[in-house]
Formats: sequence, C-alpha cells, structure tokens
Amino acid sequence: MTDTVENTIFLSILFICVIIDFLRAVKTKKREWMLLFLFHFLYFISSIYYEMYILFFESDPVISHIMDIGWYASYLFLTLLLQNNRDPEMDGHKYKSLILIPIFVFSMAAGFMWYSQGDVFNNILCAVLMWILLRYTVKGALFNKEKYGKNYPAKWLYRSSFIFCYLEYQTWVFSCLFFEDSWTNPYYISDMLMALSFLLFIPSVSVLLKNIDNKNVPAQNDHRSEERSEA
Repeated sequence: MTDTVENTIFLSILFICVIIDFLRAVKTKKREWMLLFLFHFLYFISSIYYEMYILFFESDPVISHIMDIGWYASYLFLTLLLQNNRDPEMDGHKYKSLILIPIFVFSMAAGFMWYSQGDVFNNILCAVLMWILLRYTVKGALFNKEKYGKNYPAKWLYRSSFIFCYLEYQTWVFSCLFFEDSWTNPYYISDMLMALSFLLFIPSVSVLLKNIDNKNVPAQNDHRSEERSEA
C-alpha cells in the first residue's frame, strides 16, 4: 500500500513538471524550457513504464533496458541544459576536486554490480553518464562562483542538478538496504525528496532566464541610444 501511494505521488509530481515545462516551452520558445521538458518527460515515461509493469506482472521488468534508456536519456538532456548555459571560459579551467567524481561514481557502480551479481554494462553506462552530469554540475558551479560571485545567474540550476544527483544515488543505495513497506523506510522518504527535487528545476530555470534577460536589457537600451544620437 505504501509503495502504491508513494509511486502515485512521485508520478503526479513528475507529470506536473512535464505540463509546466511544455507550456512554458511553447509560450517562450526558449531552448532551456524544451531541454527541461525532455529531462522531465523521459524520466516520467520510464518511471510510469516501470510502475505499470510491476502493477500488472507483480515483478520487476524482465527487460530493464527499455526504462533504463529513458532514464539515461533524461540524464543527457539535463547535461545539455547545463552545457547550454556554460561559459566558454570554463573549458580552460581545471579543478583538482573533480577527480573525486569518477572515483565516487565508479566505486558506486562496483558496489551495485556486486549487489546485483552482474548487469555490468548498465552499471558502467550509468556511471559514465552520471560522471559527465556531475562534472558539468560541479565544475560549472565552481567556475561561475569564482567569476561572478555567490549570486551568479545559474546558481539554483547547478544546485538543483547536484541535489537531484545526490538523491538519485541515495535512493539507489536505500533500495538495496531497506525493504519494509512503511513510511519509516528511508527509501520512500528519499524517493519523495527526489520527486520534490524535480520541482526545483522549474524556478531554477525561471531565475536563470530572468537574469539573462535583465543583463540583455541595458545592452539593448545602449544600442538604441547610440542610434538616436547618430540620427
């Protein structure tokens, strides 16, 4: 019963995110909203496939690659969202702390492979994708804070991405350790927090675009002033 209620809430939150993203993408025609829509939509489709399979067959999907592809593609679109707003100067900067990311993700992959006694390809692929996503997240946050200060435009976008990645890993770990069908199970609590983390991306992208638009206004006004003075 707890599992059914939790999954319904999780999917409902994701569905709300998908609708909001789609409406804002259509209204503003901004690439950021479209990328966020694809991130939420693919995660939603994979999650609902997983839940429907369990509902009808009362077991985990025999062929998990269908839902895995959707989840992995969602990571890629979130990475593209971060890359879309990266500063070109960031590529030349190196941070020693980034070496911790591959150590972490591949150590976790090794642990999951040991736990599942196989599934090497999926775990390695997931580790690579999470490595790329976390690298863009951490490096982008470090560089922007260094260049623009604490209140840089993409601050909440990077924070939302890091929170999502953290909760994703936490949920995976709890799913391997706790099996009670009750709200005291840390897995359900972590999964609910991850559902809420999807909502964080919507105000994060709104704040990012608002800051970008505000920066463009003075430049446009200056250009119009120059045209009037020349006339």
